[in-house]
Amino acid sequence: RRGANALLASLLTKDTTRRSAEEVAAAIEAVGGSFGEFCGHNSFGLHAEVLPGDAARALELLGDAVLRPAFRADRLEIEREAALAALKEGDDDVVT
Repeated sequence: RRGANALLASLLTKDTTRRSAEEVAAAIEAVGGSFGEFCGHNSFGLHAEVLPGDAARALELLGDAVLRPAFRADRLEIEREAALAALKEGDDDVVT
């Protein structure tokens, strides 16, 4: 179960029923913004950072991520592999 929140949060920032992961990235990058996730042991969330004039676009992307996630099987496998690699890397870190 370790890493489940991080995996879920990561998937939410990718594909939606309206946009592919590439389209989501292009939409936020077009305005010079950022869109990502954060998580803890028992929580997760999404964040978007844009200039005030682009707040509507950021809210639209956040809304799509929360209300219309796609959870595509191919994307799940990509993100799962990345999450497992991050967990293994953390196991090798003496501080963690």
